[in-house]
Amino acid sequence: MGAEQPELDQLRQKVIQLEQELALYQALFACSPVGMFVYKLEDSNNDRSLRMVAANPIVEALTNVVPAEIIGKTLDENFRACVSRAFRKPMHRSSALAHPSELKASMATNG
Repeated sequence: MGAEQPELDQLRQKVIQLEQELALYQALFACSPVGMFVYKLEDSNNDRSLRMVAANPIVEALTNVVPAEIIGKTLDENFRACVSRAFRKPMHRSSALAHPSELKASMATNG
């Protein structure tokens, strides 16, 4: 029983660390002066399956669109007039990243 305690303590510390990181990312997202839309690729074989899962508050001021009205809709549903296949492909590739650490690594390599 005593051998399990250090493992539990490590798990608790990891949970605390992840909660702190999440809070930081949420604060950055919410306070950013740059409008951000977050999409999830629901079907890796269908580039039309990009569905908006979040938008930060500044989006409304920049686009005159209330985020609550567009979250949950696909990219095509939200921006039918301006969506082209050329735009969806880069979104498809970027949404294929599985974890924020992959995004960090990708940004460090490419940017």
